Amino acid sequence: MKRTALLSIPVLVLVVVAWNSRPSSPDAAPRKNRASRSARPPLEAGVPEENGGAPVEPVRKSPVAGKTGPTDGPANSVVHVSLKWLLDHQKENGSWEAGFARVDGHVIDEVGETALAVLSFLGAGYCHLTKEEMGGHVVGVRIRAALDYLMKMQGPDGIFRTNGDGPLTQALAALAISEAFGMTGSRMFADPASRAIAALGGIQAEDGSWGTLPRNGWATAAMKSAQLSDVAVDGTVMDRSKTRVATVMNPSADARIVLEEILLNKRRSDSMASSCAALADRAADATRPNLGEWYFTSLALFQYDGPSGELWKKWNLGFRDALLALGGRECVVASDSPAQSVVDTALMTLCFEVYYRYGPVGK
Repeated sequence: MKRTALLSIPVLVLVVVAWNSRPSSPDAAPRKNRASRSARPPLEAGVPEENGGAPVEPVRKSPVAGKTGPTDGPANSVVHVSLKWLLDHQKENGSWEAGFARVDGHVIDEVGETALAVLSFLGAGYCHLTKEEMGGHVVGVRIRAALDYLMKMQGPDGIFRTNGDGPLTQALAALAISEAFGMTGSRMFADPASRAIAALGGIQAEDGSWGTLPRNGWATAAMKSAQLSDVAVDGTVMDRSKTRVATVMNPSADARIVLEEILLNKRRSDSMASSCAALADRAADATRPNLGEWYFTSLALFQYDGPSGELWKKWNLGFRDALLALGGRECVVASDSPAQSVVDTALMTLCFEVYYRYGPVGK
């Protein structure tokens, strides 16, 4: 799979920085075999239509230098506005909210919520070194505060303390810290990332599962992100996951399974064709949103034949419109609790980042 960004899977976490052109950082750890990465392309679709109906170009940023990138655009793109809202609702200790929220039927607390919010910033190319200000907030400072919070919530054994779903929270937080390390090579993230990934592997069952489809999807994303970030991953963990996916891959396979197949085996297989065709037929409906499922469906289909394939085009048309309707002009997902709004807005942002988050496999 050609990787233009570290895994955010969504998520799948992956992000945008040209490694060889990054400014030197006093805490940057030596890295091995790092290929240079090009900056992400402009967002292809999914932004509000303004200025007489012309699509609004997203603002591209250099995450390390904190400067506007080569395709400057108005600062009211969906991703930009959503991230600004998240910054406005971040707490002083770096976390987001203190209540419970749901991701694909799983309950998470502020640890998981903070991890998702961090992933939405990393997926847009921001990191703890970013100097840019957004709505009066220095973006890098706030990302650093969020990552510091996550690391404080991590025990010596690598497990993150949470009152929510343990395996899902572990996967989300491990993914966030692994992505941060992969983007910058900062030594401060090396050991936390290593311990988080080791602990995530340690709670995998003998059958290669973490218990549910959503947990499996996020956990595999974290493991793949770790591999791409030069974080050690137990080969047994990956082999178990491959065996599990091989046994459940079928014409009606869930999007998470399809994406796991792509991430684990680095290829598109003939067996995916029927599964992806079925996924493309499941039109996103803004009146019944399932952002976690939408995120994985979009990643799977974009990996399979995006951005020009027929299945991706079929899914994307309704998906884009559903996202825009869900976020509205404020680019925020309203919910019945502040915590759920944070989670859903972060997931919506990750969905929009699918357009440039990963290079499709085999291309």
